[in-house]
Amino acid sequence: MAHRPGMTRRELADRYHVSLRTINRWAEEDEWQPLPDKRGAEYEYDTDVTDAAVKARTGREDPVPIGHSQLTRAEIARVYGVSYQTAKDYARRGHFGTEDGEGCFSAAKVADYMANRRRYRKAETAEPASS
Repeated sequence: MAHRPGMTRRELADRYHVSLRTINRWAEEDEWQPLPDKRGAEYEYDTDVTDAAVKARTGREDPVPIGHSQLTRAEIARVYGVSYQTAKDYARRGHFGTEDGEGCFSAAKVADYMANRRRYRKAETAEPASS
């Protein structure tokens, strides 16, 4: 049996550089129809259909417009081992420069900030005195 081309929602999130939650929301709102076969427990979606839906929603021509020179907040969190909220806060404070309109930041600026950021030590807890 020939395998039909398709991608799971998680793979689509990576393809379009958005969160899985965003893909789930788009799939519900636009009523994406999954392919009849599943891959394991996950449905697969036709990439031609999802490319058209994402293009209509975001105006992106290319489904993968972001190269290695651009990072999303989620990618920053994953690559540098910080929480998503921390990456979001750094971005909000302007530490990564300005967004490019697609929610991405220059990887060079991110790397520079993350290498030179001030690291706070966790407070050491004192051992309780034994009686």
